[in-house]
Amino acid sequence: SDRLALLAGGSLQISNLTEEDAGIYTCTADNGNQTIQAQAELIVQVPPVFNVKPSNTHAHESMDIVFECEVSGKPTPAVKWVKNGDMVIPSDYFKIVDDHDLQVLGLVRSDEGFYQCIAENEVGNVQAAAQLIILEPAATPGGPLPSSPRDVVASLVSTRFIKLTWRVPADAHGENLTYQVYYSKEGMNR
Repeated sequence: SDRLALLAGGSLQISNLTEEDAGIYTCTADNGNQTIQAQAELIVQVPPVFNVKPSNTHAHESMDIVFECEVSGKPTPAVKWVKNGDMVIPSDYFKIVDDHDLQVLGLVRSDEGFYQCIAENEVGNVQAAAQLIILEPAATPGGPLPSSPRDVVASLVSTRFIKLTWRVPADAHGENLTYQVYYSKEGMNR
C-alpha cells in the first residue's frame, strides 16, 4: 500500500492512519543463522463523530419527545445532555435512552429551550444542539371551554398510588368531556 513505508533501520511508517490499521504487527529479523520476531499492538483511537444529530422539535404540552444523538468513536464516547447551559439530570421526566438519546416525558412549558448533546472520549469531543418549542394549544372548536371539575378529592390508596374523584363541572358546555390529570412533586415546577 502507498500508506506503508519501511524506513531505514527496519521501522514501519503508516501514513494517514485509519481505524482499520489497528491490530497486531509482527517484525521479523533474519540474519541467515537466526530468526527473531517481536510483536506490537497498534490501537487506533478515533475522536467522536455524529451518526445522528438531535433535530429541532415542535410539540404540545403533555406530549413525550425524544432527541436522538448517536455517536461513534474509539474509545466509545460518553454522551451527556445540557439544557440552556445546565446539565440535564436523569429523573422521572428526563430519561437517557440507550446511553445517548434524551427522552422528555409529559412536556411542560418550562421544558422549552435549547438542548445540547455533548459526546466526549480521550481524543476529542463534539456537540450538537436542537431547540424544543412548545406549541400553543389548538383553539377549541364549537364554543367555550367547560369550567373546572367540582369537589376534587385525592384518596391515598397505597404509598405509590392515589385515587382521584370529582364531579362534572357546573358549566359543562356540552356532553363530550375528557379529563387530563397532571401531577408534580411538591416544590417542583414540573
